[in-house]
Amino acid sequence: MGAFVDHKFRKGFLLDEERLRKLNDMLLTRGEQLPNECKPTYKVYRADGLTYTTEDIQQILCEDNADWQRVVRLVVSMQAEDDLSLELDFDEQQTTLHIEGNDRDLVFLVFSDLKQYLANEVFIIRQLPSRIGYPVTSLSLLAFLIYFVWALTMRSGISTISHEAALSSQDLV
Repeated sequence: MGAFVDHKFRKGFLLDEERLRKLNDMLLTRGEQLPNECKPTYKVYRADGLTYTTEDIQQILCEDNADWQRVVRLVVSMQAEDDLSLELDFDEQQTTLHIEGNDRDLVFLVFSDLKQYLANEVFIIRQLPSRIGYPVTSLSLLAFLIYFVWALTMRSGISTISHEAALSSQDLV
């Protein structure tokens, strides 16, 4: 009896060399346990429009991550015929994990391992949803504007009283 799992990660991710190597090791370990010994493949999408597929993570790590050719998307996949199909899509907008296979226990075991590692080590950046970000920014700017206007009116009121008091006073000092 087969099974599948779809999961969407909510937080932003930090995928540096250490985390990518750990993810690769986890997938290699699981791939060695399968009858066909499959390896993970990485499809890299760059900002300059170039895309390529590789099994060697060192090639990805050697990428010059300059702004105009930075990696904007990374799709990790494993195919072991009918035993297991895995796709982990790291995208700027949304990251998804899809696992499918004939062995229900294996599917849920791989999902549990990956989800626990990714949630605790990779997806660590909190993001404000855009529908919340704009109102918060607008309210902050409005509060600053109100404070600024209030400060100006208070300052001008104090200085007017000081000038009048100085002019009406008979003291020279």
